[in-house]
Amino acid sequence: MLVLLSIYDMSAQAYVPFPTSNASWIELEFCQENHYEITGDTTVNGKIYHKLSVRVKFFNQTANGTCQLNSVGLITQPSYVGAFRNDSVNKLVYYLPMNQSLDTLLHNFNYTLGDTLKNTYKFFDPFYFNGPLTVSSIDSVQLASRTHKRINFSGSCNSVFRDTLRLIEGIGSNHSLLGDYILCNPFINASRLYCYKNQGQIIYFDSVGTCNLISSLDNKVLIKAAISFYPNPTKGIVNIPYVAGFQKVEVYNIAGKLLQNFVDFDSSPNEVGQAAQSDKSNEKVNKINLSNYEAGIYFLKLIMKNGEVFTKKVVKQ
Repeated sequence: MLVLLSIYDMSAQAYVPFPTSNASWIELEFCQENHYEITGDTTVNGKIYHKLSVRVKFFNQTANGTCQLNSVGLITQPSYVGAFRNDSVNKLVYYLPMNQSLDTLLHNFNYTLGDTLKNTYKFFDPFYFNGPLTVSSIDSVQLASRTHKRINFSGSCNSVFRDTLRLIEGIGSNHSLLGDYILCNPFINASRLYCYKNQGQIIYFDSVGTCNLISSLDNKVLIKAAISFYPNPTKGIVNIPYVAGFQKVEVYNIAGKLLQNFVDFDSSPNEVGQAAQSDKSNEKVNKINLSNYEAGIYFLKLIMKNGEVFTKKVVKQ
């Protein structure tokens, strides 16, 4: 897609709000593609929110943690993850996670030159250890005949799959919709926005990725609970629903150090704790206890008996 850059003129450009219907985001986050779609509206505490559902395409992971992006492990069924609302007057977007009653700031498009990135649902200052992110420049980008304000930050991590953090009005960040703004970690393939579509039109496209949403025809393998551990963030206990086929679960800190290793996770009680009934839906769950660890980001590596490996991030408060 042709992108035209210009010097940002604050007085000439109208604010571009987040969409309210018929929009989708596709992103890469570690070893998975997240395909988000707006699936309707809901009202909470008298405010209108726009619901988000996601399908996830997992890629196979090698023993050293790298992802084989040409080798798909499994694709999940669509699931509701939360909802967002626009505050267009103040140029803010708020996010309401699933099963919660209070929302959190998701995007702030009011930054000026030299501002420091503030904490939001996506960004936890204590977990970012390479210094503050500051606004280095503000410009505009022409996307599908509409001009969007773009805020560029310095201090970002750089890799093959990510460049400097950018916030784009009406779209979000160039990294992910709901994942971290920025995260320096030893795991390969961190977040990157592939595609954003609105009313069926491709607005933003990263030529490395895809704009083809997952359909029901893609569901060759379904493990419904493979990514549904909860709560996240957690104060200590993480519930993982029973799924036949898990061989073991490993817990790593942000530096890549193995902290815990649980085997026979799907078959019998172990040091994780007794299998129990979930309070949410009477499903059988196992529990991992992170209470003795410091607040921060941890990774759960779920290893299947067929050799497939999936890594999920959990935030310990």
